[in-house]
Amino acid sequence: MKNIFFLLIFSLLTFSTLTAQQNNFKYWTEGPLNWEDFRGQYFTPGMDCELKYYLTHVTDKHKYDDTTLSRITAGCYIDKNLSWARPERQSFQLLEYNQVAFDIVELHRRKLQIQLDKTGILYMADEETRSIASKCEQMLSQFRHEAQQGIDYPAVIRWRHFIDNELNSSVENRIPAFTKRNFGYGMHIGFGPGFASGSLGEHLAPSANLIYGFDVAYKNATFFICATLGGSKAKADYYGRIGFSQDERVGIAIIDGSVGYAAINNTKIKLSPFAGIGALEFSKRNPTEPVTTKTMSKVVFLFGLNADYKIRKNVSLIPSQFLGMKEYSEFDVRARLYLDKCSFFA
Repeated sequence: MKNIFFLLIFSLLTFSTLTAQQNNFKYWTEGPLNWEDFRGQYFTPGMDCELKYYLTHVTDKHKYDDTTLSRITAGCYIDKNLSWARPERQSFQLLEYNQVAFDIVELHRRKLQIQLDKTGILYMADEETRSIASKCEQMLSQFRHEAQQGIDYPAVIRWRHFIDNELNSSVENRIPAFTKRNFGYGMHIGFGPGFASGSLGEHLAPSANLIYGFDVAYKNATFFICATLGGSKAKADYYGRIGFSQDERVGIAIIDGSVGYAAINNTKIKLSPFAGIGALEFSKRNPTEPVTTKTMSKVVFLFGLNADYKIRKNVSLIPSQFLGMKEYSEFDVRARLYLDKCSFFA
């Protein structure tokens, strides 16, 4: 019981510490600056204020509707406890000066985000951050010089209009644009019924099937490899290549390869007609030798339609450690309807 008690206390203290740290930071997205954001007590001689900012990056994950996005995310914030302003110098003009400085940092955060989304090597994220941070500090130095630490208010206004226009022309999308590679792969597994027609349909009940396989895609074309294992029951005596009696269990196995083309492929639906070739086999246990089976098989041609409903997408813009690859994946519900023709009486 003591162990649990100490664990709970430790967890609560850790949570409280993290919450306190978060409260010390103000992110640009939280709104304009105010004088309550300047809590620091250290005053540098010859200066009226100082905005302590940070330009950083972290790996994180966000969910937008049906899409989960993993990326290296750029961030900018100020530390309220390290940012300061002399109380006697606090004014609307000086606050405007600091807001423009914070906007300059946000502008460079957006530029950093573009570079982080493009980078193909994970460890280059630190280098990109240092490079953009250096450019940010150069622009801030130019702004401080021209605005004379906020004394030249017309210069502050000119910079504000300039930075506002830059920010308005660099509006971010929640999910950045990306291009899919030509090649893709996937796998599927599911259950479904099968129906025989003609004379087989008169003798066999609908089958229950386990279906599994793989997809290999190039652009809009997909090569499907599919295997089916199922079982049925004889409705009446059958006298084909192998005979089976009424109520006897019959095994069904199908393996096929086919090529399909995505005739419709949007954010939710993908429809792919396909055609191919496969092998169909019926089997039953040998009544005289229970450990063996009797089979009849046939090469068949098939055609059909795959209908995929996209329920979830994952986009990872974080390059892998090995090849630097970025990934896009979908989780779909698939309906597969197909026909094949065969005869076992010939």
